[in-house]
Amino acid sequence: MAYVAAATEVGSRKRVNEDSCCIKVAQTSLGEVVMALVCDGVGGLSAGNLASATVVNRFSQWFEQELPMLMEGMVADGSFDFQTVKAVWGALLQTQNELIRTHGTKTGTRLGTTFTGVIVCGSRYLVGHVGDCRAYQLDKASFRQITEDQTEVARKLAAGEITAEEARRMPKNVILQAVGSGRVLVPAFYEGACGPNELFVICCDGAYHRAENEGIRQIFQRACFTDEQSLGKACHDLLDYDLQMGEKDNLTVVCFSSMATDDVVMMQAPVALPVEDDLPTMVEAEEDDLPTMVESDEDDLPTMVESDEDDLPTMVEGDKSDEDDLPTVVEPDDTDEDDLPTMVESTESDEDDLPTMVEAVDTDEDDLPTMVESDEDDLPTMVETDDSDEDDLPTMVEPDASDEDDLPTMVEGADA
Repeated sequence: MAYVAAATEVGSRKRVNEDSCCIKVAQTSLGEVVMALVCDGVGGLSAGNLASATVVNRFSQWFEQELPMLMEGMVADGSFDFQTVKAVWGALLQTQNELIRTHGTKTGTRLGTTFTGVIVCGSRYLVGHVGDCRAYQLDKASFRQITEDQTEVARKLAAGEITAEEARRMPKNVILQAVGSGRVLVPAFYEGACGPNELFVICCDGAYHRAENEGIRQIFQRACFTDEQSLGKACHDLLDYDLQMGEKDNLTVVCFSSMATDDVVMMQAPVALPVEDDLPTMVEAEEDDLPTMVESDEDDLPTMVESDEDDLPTMVEGDKSDEDDLPTVVEPDDTDEDDLPTMVESTESDEDDLPTMVEAVDTDEDDLPTMVESDEDDLPTMVETDDSDEDDLPTMVEPDASDEDDLPTMVEGADA
């Protein structure tokens, strides 16, 4: 049986929760199947909320309507086919990327969302990942981060360009990928083994920036993995700690563990209303509300470069927050599908056996305020309008144009 819990908070200085999450559990002839997702919207106000909810809705629909048909063939083969699910998830993310990007171009808005999803069946798991949400796997004695952050800080740290201490002092808000941010999307996938007394935790960046990995480990290892009330308390304890430490961004965390059982369980939490074929139109803001963008020097440019005017980069998340809270997406330039970099899969973990999951809540449609729309000359990206002081205005980094050959190759992280 899946033991699940979730918590989400708008944050101390935000008016809208742009996070979306979903947890689903189904009993099948191959065993219990659990899917958990966290998406962190980029674009501010209704734009980020729209992007994250649209992706969560689509994956929720897939789990309920399309996975059962896929599993008919899996049952005949006697095992859950994670390679097929990985291919399907990759196609879903590419479709959502184009859908959201096209909507942003047509409406003159810049929006996108990060994505981290886990699906578990039996003693195996698959993680799909775009951006800087995180997935963790732990038991009472061990703890590890499955995903690697797709951020400029993480890239520089991995390349040896900065030290761990320097990384702690750098802004964490430059992400290298988001669903809907550009024509090129290269999701990372991780596969591995899991056991019956393990816990999976998925959270957005707002939930781990203050607590960091050690705080998350301590909070969840104290919880009883087979008691949903205890897991729920751990989720709220994490967010309460983040808020007490001054976190201003949206905060979302979901967790699930599993134990073998014959009980049939189906849990579903509500998700926001945007539907794939019916994306609402954003409302323009007054020019006086638009903050000033600052270009960086050439030496500060990240690895990905910005495309032409028709390929609007994803916008930073705006609201009454400090510079450190505002994520920026750096977009690659125009390329054909054949130019997509090759993904390298991670290695499998040593652990074995099974976890499980639940479904979480999303933001209400009534909370969606007004979005900022920019002219072409305002590229790379506008932040959301709000009554903020000048000190709260984020600094945007605009990369220069580059040739196709400059596109980096995304490499998927390796399991510990």
